[in-house]
Amino acid sequence: SIVCISDTNPVVVLVTLVNRQSGISPLRQVLRADIFGEFEGVAIRKTTDSPPKISIYDLFSHILKIKHPRKAWADTLRKLNDNGDAGTFLYTLHKFGGRGQNDTPVTDARGFVTILNYLSGARAAQFRTRCADTIVRYLGGDETLVSEIRRIREAQETMPDNHPMRMFGQDVEVRRPERDPEDEARAARRRKLEDEREIERLEMERERIRNERRTMALEYHKRNTEASLGILENLTRLPLTPAEKGLINGVHNTMVVRSAAHVTSTLGSAEDAPVEAPAAAALYGMRVTILEYGRDVLGLRGERLSSQKLSVVGRNVGTRWMQTPGKGSLVEVGGENGQKKWERTTGVAGTRRVEILDGQLTTEMLANNRIKFSDAYLGTNEVGVGTAFNVWTYPKAEAGEIIKEAFAA
Repeated sequence: SIVCISDTNPVVVLVTLVNRQSGISPLRQVLRADIFGEFEGVAIRKTTDSPPKISIYDLFSHILKIKHPRKAWADTLRKLNDNGDAGTFLYTLHKFGGRGQNDTPVTDARGFVTILNYLSGARAAQFRTRCADTIVRYLGGDETLVSEIRRIREAQETMPDNHPMRMFGQDVEVRRPERDPEDEARAARRRKLEDEREIERLEMERERIRNERRTMALEYHKRNTEASLGILENLTRLPLTPAEKGLINGVHNTMVVRSAAHVTSTLGSAEDAPVEAPAAAALYGMRVTILEYGRDVLGLRGERLSSQKLSVVGRNVGTRWMQTPGKGSLVEVGGENGQKKWERTTGVAGTRRVEILDGQLTTEMLANNRIKFSDAYLGTNEVGVGTAFNVWTYPKAEAGEIIKEAFAA
């Protein structure tokens, strides 16, 4: 890893570069095996110039481990003047961002190498030895330098621009008089890589914002739902008529369905179409009793809805429903560990078949079965709240015509 503190964005960035073929970091090989090992694990301030410049104080302090970088720089500058090299060595003053910053001497990659050749100490001596070895290998035609240069080039292509080692690559890219097609291809790959990184960063930020919005929406909905359910619970403690209790029960169960739909929709992607409520939950609200269909759909009143008439109509509807292929009856028979059990009956006398089903109601179960009054029924009726009367609920769409004909008869 190499740490760089950018001039425009003073945030420490850790970078790990991996060679996919060998599994070894080519940059780490370069740092440890070649001439720039001093850069490993250091923090260096860089300017945004082209090519960029680095802080000479950071060079002394972090790379060469010099305790008094300002004094060391003054001594080095004096040596440059004494040897007549000050005219060929370029450095400028730069004020980095942040409070209390003073003018700091900065230099480019070539100035960096020049400074190291004038310094005393073990690290500077080691650097000069490596430089000498590289020059001898270059002048002697050591072809292994080619593969090492290619490894460095590969590492340069994958480094972020705020990486301190990029200083060398940027210097070469700016100063080269000509750019061949291979250079252009490398630059295009680099731009593509930077674009992909930016897209990935933006997508992560968008996803974070979406998650925060979903969390806030769910929390707001949770508080509102809990408050509304609390009001309904308090109302059920009052002395109410069966019809009033049935109305409260209907409101309660309708709220449950809408809450499930809201939560499911909220958890969907913010950019995609909202996710629909679970099919089973949506179908809960499409069930009716014989009484409800006659009263609310057919508009019947008075004697037409007496208990005697409803009993006759109910028997006729039940017989025709059970005679319809694929249709049946469901009665909840308890369960264990919160897992429900259902007794399903199909056919009529002589061909009747009974089976036990486990689990929650599915879309198919709701569409093809009449169900005894239970939590599977979310309508409003006049039989009370939470009491299992002998009242069947039917899927409104599938049973509507049968109920209508039974009332007409």
